Amino acid sequence: MRFVAQNTSIPVPHVFDIVQSTETTHDGKPREGYFVMSRIHGISLRQWITKRAIVHPETALVLDQLDACIASGDSNGLAALKARFPSLPRSTLDLSDGAQLIEDLRRALTELRSIPPPHPDAVSGLHNRPLSSIRCTVAPHELGRFDSQLAFKNAILNQVALIFEDRVPAFRSLAEPVLEKRHRICFTHADLHEHNILVQDGRLAGIIDWEHAGWYPEYWEYTMIEYHMPNQPVPQLFWDTVHPFGEEPYTEELALEWALWRSTGDRSVVGPRGDDLRCPRLVPCEPGPFGQANVLRGSEKARM
Repeated sequence: MRFVAQNTSIPVPHVFDIVQSTETTHDGKPREGYFVMSRIHGISLRQWITKRAIVHPETALVLDQLDACIASGDSNGLAALKARFPSLPRSTLDLSDGAQLIEDLRRALTELRSIPPPHPDAVSGLHNRPLSSIRCTVAPHELGRFDSQLAFKNAILNQVALIFEDRVPAFRSLAEPVLEKRHRICFTHADLHEHNILVQDGRLAGIIDWEHAGWYPEYWEYTMIEYHMPNQPVPQLFWDTVHPFGEEPYTEELALEWALWRSTGDRSVVGPRGDDLRCPRLVPCEPGPFGQANVLRGSEKARM
């Protein structure tokens, strides 16, 4: 956070001290210490978005009935309600008061991604440390450091569980254009979900939880934002409106990452449903009660 504060105007907590723990784990390793830092006031971006979601009354009624079926274990009622989803009115997002926040987020990510990397191709944590990544399936969830982005990309591919060996040809096809591309190395938060962004009075109040930050290929921030909101079209509508990564997002990279998420760690999906590796954000899909989200056209459905 000190690094971000020194190199950008992004509001982050001020670190007063780092307290080292004197305790050890059961295997004799030192326990993690903790930061003493300032508090940033505000609400989460999730709360801010939720207040501006517009759910049609008919859709809201069906969702209430859905909750009741889940609570009672009524599988027949659940199936009947699910069948109604494609015909329900779509939810929208009223961003009429969001212009300043959207601009703040664009500016913050532009500043972050404009910090010159210490090496034009190496992928690592800050100060050449290993990356701390939730995409690493083995504790302590560290990767690298990597002398090249190609080594990093191959390491991510190698996270795929062995039970999905039959998907390897599809992975190779999806990975080929990503492996061939030389991406910029950008400083990246790498865990930028809606609870790590704070809002106050319609402005960006702060970005918190930087433990996964580091030097990654330029697409990583974008795909990790997507990682945190699968099948959540209302937050997707918001980010499609912000489009902080330009008008043309990293579609090949997202296609590959989506396939890898469905075959790695606790996000794995087995069986025929998981074997369909197409990313719903990149292909046409049946509209549901929260709208049909499309990464290239979502901003058209957000009401400014």
